Amino acid sequence: MGDIIIVAFDLLAECAAGLGLRAVLSGEGPDEWFCGYSFHRAHLWAGRLSAVPWGLPLLAAAMGRAGPLASRCAGLGQALGREELRRIAAWLRGWQASSPRERADGLRRLFTPAEMTGLVHPDLRAEWHRDLADLEPLTSDRLPEILNAQCQGWLPGWVIGRHEKIAMARAVEVRMPLLDRSLRDYAGGLPMTRRCNGWRDKIAWREMARKQGLRASARPKQAFSPPAVATVRDPTFGALDAGYLSPDSLRRRGWFLPAGIASLRRRARAGSLIAAKQWAALLILEIWARHYMDAPQ
Repeated sequence: MGDIIIVAFDLLAECAAGLGLRAVLSGEGPDEWFCGYSFHRAHLWAGRLSAVPWGLPLLAAAMGRAGPLASRCAGLGQALGREELRRIAAWLRGWQASSPRERADGLRRLFTPAEMTGLVHPDLRAEWHRDLADLEPLTSDRLPEILNAQCQGWLPGWVIGRHEKIAMARAVEVRMPLLDRSLRDYAGGLPMTRRCNGWRDKIAWREMARKQGLRASARPKQAFSPPAVATVRDPTFGALDAGYLSPDSLRRRGWFLPAGIASLRRRARAGSLIAAKQWAALLILEIWARHYMDAPQ
């Protein structure tokens, strides 16, 4: 499925091309090598608390009832909204019964299995479950193994490919110097306490930056997140929605249930960030299908 962030990257590539730039630098690498994402810290805490009686249920209950600032207090690195906290709470409640793959990917998926049930046609949902079953199983849910699997699969398969396709469409080359093998090997050889301790992220990376005199080394991570809710409410995207995700269009495609899309649209326009991201992903997917599957060859 698509991701609303590709709209932002396309605008960046357009601006770079307009300035006459032919190559740009991208900073992928440190977040992946040194545990810079909030789901890394959530996974670390879940693993620790799973050994404590009632540890996971108590944390799940706290997350489910907490406000947006609770995620900072819990060491997740950024003030997450109530929706995100409730999703973390559900992931924690299912921890003990989950496979290593489900534990590793649960917080990174845009749609939960329950959400897919109300949105996706049963035939497509069955195919989705088969694809999940075909993924190479993880033999461990320890964070180092999860980081390694992420860097071998998700990073090249999604992030790098996304950047390159968008930039090349504007005749711009993307270079990612921090994906250097020696840096990856160095980070991989560090104990987890030098990368993430549950409270601080990218510990060794920040220390290296501090020694270089960079004040940014002490700043919290600032996630690159486009304004998804504002996008849903924008008239331009409203027109796209009417043309691509109308009930008739959905029935002809046969992928998604019109009632589920209508509910998703209402929640997105009411201000749900997760619903807005999901709506944008489905819109992008339908646009892609019309241009590359339906168009005459």
